[in-house]
Amino acid sequence: DLKNASHEDEQAILQIFMSVWNYFPGKDGKQSPVELMRSQIKNDPSKRKEFEKIANLDSDDLLKHIMRDGFRMMRILEDMFMEDFVDKLRMIGGIKKDAKIIYDVLSDLHTAPQEALLHLYKVASGKGASKAEKRRHASYGDAQVATRAMFLLEWHAVHDLGNGQYTTRLFNAILSQIAFRNKGRDKQTPKDIILLEAFSAHTHVSYAQMHLLDLVRKFPRQTQSVYLLHQTAQYMLMWLAIIDVSLCNKYEKHEDLAAIILQTAWYVSRAVYPEFDLGCAEKDLQRICKKENASIGSDSVIEATLLQLSYTLLCNCADPVMMIAGVSDLPEDISERIYRFASCADVS
Repeated sequence: DLKNASHEDEQAILQIFMSVWNYFPGKDGKQSPVELMRSQIKNDPSKRKEFEKIANLDSDDLLKHIMRDGFRMMRILEDMFMEDFVDKLRMIGGIKKDAKIIYDVLSDLHTAPQEALLHLYKVASGKGASKAEKRRHASYGDAQVATRAMFLLEWHAVHDLGNGQYTTRLFNAILSQIAFRNKGRDKQTPKDIILLEAFSAHTHVSYAQMHLLDLVRKFPRQTQSVYLLHQTAQYMLMWLAIIDVSLCNKYEKHEDLAAIILQTAWYVSRAVYPEFDLGCAEKDLQRICKKENASIGSDSVIEATLLQLSYTLLCNCADPVMMIAGVSDLPEDISERIYRFASCADVS
């Protein structure tokens, strides 16, 4: 059971991944994960020089390269979400020591994440690590924004497995899904290929998370509302990968995945909380995402996709309130609104 694998088991599994020699095609004879990774690198202009360096590597060295790239992305995303969390922690009176206490909990696989949430609530109530004069209590809304930032850090905090190997809760969730899907088949997929698929899927989601920031930077106005929309989209993308990473893999380009998730975040927030100014008009959002969505389909297909993703996310995530951009100032009937919208979005 990979979900309950011990520290030693995880290291052993990763070692198998390092020594894999064979490549197997995907379903229906499609490209194998390694072939797909090669084509993605080759077709990305920013990585063509890198491709030239690795194109002639043997299978073992190529897999080591893919794993190193996966670990590098884990570190980049951890830094991105850590920086955002520290910023939001300061908004509710937190200091560097508070951030370190919470990060140390989140980066330890053997420590319950609830301990980090408890400390966050202490900070919000003016009882954090500061020895200075008692601070004012943070508003509930500010605490919600900081909590969402902490959840993002929780799933992206890097855990050191030793020997230069790392993992995150998000990667473990993706790995568990892929391993579970291969259970019960007549012909079992080798563990090394399961790991290869997991790294490929995780890298795809990671690049989409990076691209979300690029999209938001194109907005006409860079306001707090736009930031909240961006944070919500990141939260949605993370949860989609946790719920069913195959829904992320439906989009071959990470740009498409990022664009559809950003539109879903806007769509859900506007439908559930229309009073909140999202900082971006629908026409601006469509203009920004149009190029990215070119390969997805017609407007009607996109609309159906938004409904499907909205329902999937709201009905399967731990806290659907966090899927609303204006989480800092929600109306009292927000839960009822979410329920009504999710019922209407059910197109199954």
